[in-house]
Amino acid sequence: MTATYYPADARYSVDRPGPRAVGPTYAPGPDAELVACHAFEPAEHLLRLHDTGRLDLAFPGRERGQVPDVVIHYVPCHQRARRRGLGAAHCWRAGIPCDLVERCSGIDGSWGVRAANNERARQVAQPMARAVRDAGNGSVCGECMLANGAILQGTGLRPVHPVQVLSRALRHPRRGVAMTPKLTPNRTAKTELTIDDVLDQREYERVRDEYRQEVMARKRLRRVSVGPIVTVLFECEETVRFQVQEMARVERIVSDEGIQAELDVYNKLLPVPGELSATLFIELTSEGDLRWWLPRLVGIERSVLFELGGTDGAPLATVRSVPEVTHGEALTREAVTPAVHYLRFPFEPDQVQLLATGPAALAVRHPEYEHRSELSGTTRRQLVADLEGRSEPVGTAGDERRLSGRP
Repeated sequence: MTATYYPADARYSVDRPGPRAVGPTYAPGPDAELVACHAFEPAEHLLRLHDTGRLDLAFPGRERGQVPDVVIHYVPCHQRARRRGLGAAHCWRAGIPCDLVERCSGIDGSWGVRAANNERARQVAQPMARAVRDAGNGSVCGECMLANGAILQGTGLRPVHPVQVLSRALRHPRRGVAMTPKLTPNRTAKTELTIDDVLDQREYERVRDEYRQEVMARKRLRRVSVGPIVTVLFECEETVRFQVQEMARVERIVSDEGIQAELDVYNKLLPVPGELSATLFIELTSEGDLRWWLPRLVGIERSVLFELGGTDGAPLATVRSVPEVTHGEALTREAVTPAVHYLRFPFEPDQVQLLATGPAALAVRHPEYEHRSELSGTTRRQLVADLEGRSEPVGTAGDERRLSGRP
């Protein structure tokens, strides 16, 4: 503590990216008191400078597209428990809208990262992960590195530290990599995205609002609820490309190497001719539901079926889900299932025809969960296009009627 004493006089502050240490608690004495008086988390220090007129939080970088339009800010437990306020979330008050998530991450110091507790910690963190996903924006940040790991594990979104966002907001823009100037659906769908399919940051900002609306509209046509707690989203070129663009935007990835690393991850979610790709979500919000359902739904990743033609209970053909290869290799726990699964559905040509002509339904046939949902004509057209290796436009007359609620 004495070694820290010298810079901790009236001229300096001691900043750290994680929770502020309480020096006097662990090392009582005048030196510790002096250090504690001048020890701050970075956001606290910036706010002190702003409140005393020494820092303008007008965020010039926001006007240049360097920071998100909305920040999903995870408030770590140490701030809530010690009633320390909202930390960096207060920095956004100067002009960046902020959605706060104040749910338990399941970390509890280091309890949640111990191997024996990891599965239980993931269950505890499910409401937090759901709150982050429901916020509807990929720009996630948090001041607790361990909690950020739980967010990544539960949602697939990689949070950044608020200081990274603040740094970009207060400086001049970086030059991005020049890419294709437009984002439009291709009539021939891609089975692999390349660097040339990803826009640089400035180009993406120019089209993001319109493109995001288009992707959300497409997702509404491709999302199927099966019973009260299972939702299946069928992935396509645009949903995957949107995820890559948002990750690059949030993390300010501008190098070819960084973009390629993201593509290597997300290209596995693209459908290929003759095979659909989907993400299955088990949507649970309470601890009691997590304890009840996740142990009972082991094996659900192989229990989702397309039931094609015929009638309920007597389809002419079925197509059963299989886990995506990498995801399947990661399913090593036999006592509990993850809340997110990545699935593939291999179709034969005659099964594609049955899906096109209808009727067709998506069902979960699991010993603990039996539910079935009829597929609309617009959803079937989207999926048939995937199976035929093309991209179905969202703006057909039937799709427009569905999105507007008209018959």
